[in-house]
Amino acid sequence: SDEEKHRWAETFARFTVANYAGRFTGFTGEEFVTLGVEDAAKKTRMVLTKIVVPSEDDVQLNYRLLEKDGEWKVIDVYLNGTVSELALRRSEYSSALKREGFEQLVASIETKIEDLRSKGNADG
Repeated sequence: SDEEKHRWAETFARFTVANYAGRFTGFTGEEFVTLGVEDAAKKTRMVLTKIVVPSEDDVQLNYRLLEKDGEWKVIDVYLNGTVSELALRRSEYSSALKREGFEQLVASIETKIEDLRSKGNADG
């Protein structure tokens, strides 16, 4: 239903923010570098970046953006240039939706959000 779509979009947005914020637990000299911008399929653009991590391999993160209402919005993130966060989540959530139903899927994401929030509070 439209109400479920709205609820899912809101829940998924909150999870995405909590999940990405939870990946940054401290600063040890990392540097975020923008490498360039390329036109991509379906009128999107790819912003090529990397995170330089001292004493470790760099982490390549590419952001796919779509222009909507005059603003560019991130619609997907690619780890190491190829692994689509959106595709991984779509597969995971489609399976859970079929197995457990909408209410259980939303409840499980709410639990993950709370776990990330608690972990963030514990880490300071």
